[in-house]
Amino acid sequence: MISTIEDLMAEEDKVVAGWRSRVTHQGDYMGIAPTGNEVEFTGISFYRIEGGKIAQSWNIEDQLGLMRQIGAFPEPEQSEEASPT
Repeated sequence: MISTIEDLMAEEDKVVAGWRSRVTHQGDYMGIAPTGNEVEFTGISFYRIEGGKIAQSWNIEDQLGLMRQIGAFPEPEQSEEASPT
């Protein structure tokens, strides 16, 4: 997995990182057999620092986007009304 921090902010004892990860689906993931697809997804991680160490962390990541890229969910179809003519 290759992860890149795109944004990093800190204030008092809190740090927030916005990141992007790229990985190849080579093993079973949440019951989905390996597809070999290269996927890219984004997320935000929140950390609380205490004594120079991470005391707590919370993560939010685009699991739906990742699952679509490995074929677990179909991409939404564009409606006729939204299609340019």
